[in-house]
Formats: sequence, C-alpha cells, structure tokens
Amino acid sequence: MGVRIERARKAAGYETAADLSRDLEVDGDTIRNWETGRNAPKYPKELRRLCMILDVDPGYILFGWTRSLSSSAKQRLGIRT
Repeated sequence: MGVRIERARKAAGYETAADLSRDLEVDGDTIRNWETGRNAPKYPKELRRLCMILDVDPGYILFGWTRSLSSSAKQRLGIRT
C-alpha cells in the first residue's frame, strides 16, 4: 500500500510527503509512515480524503486495483491500459 500512496502522491504533483500532509491536514510523519508501510490510514475518512486529494480510487490504494481508475489517473500513474 505504501508504494501506491507514494506513487499517487508524486503523480498528483506533491514532491514531498510534507507537501501532501498540509493539504490532508495531518502530520508529515503520518504520510511518511504510510508510504514506508509502518502503518496505514486508520479511519475511512482519512482514506477517502487521501484518495480525493490524489484523485485515485480507494481500491487502487488498498489493493492495487486499476480497473476503477479513470483514464487520466492511469496515465498520471503510468499504468498501461
């Protein structure tokens, strides 16, 4: 999951975890911990907000599912269709 969060963050134009943390209104360490797999979003609300900001489907973040991603999201993430 962490690799997908990092990939989506960079694809959305957030250079650092700290940049994303400001928009998500969480501590920068929280994002870094998610990306390194130390922990994961605890609450559905956190996951929904993360996905909304990064413009990806929760299924992609949680399970790596790509079917429900929009074509623009697939393009940003470098996923072949």
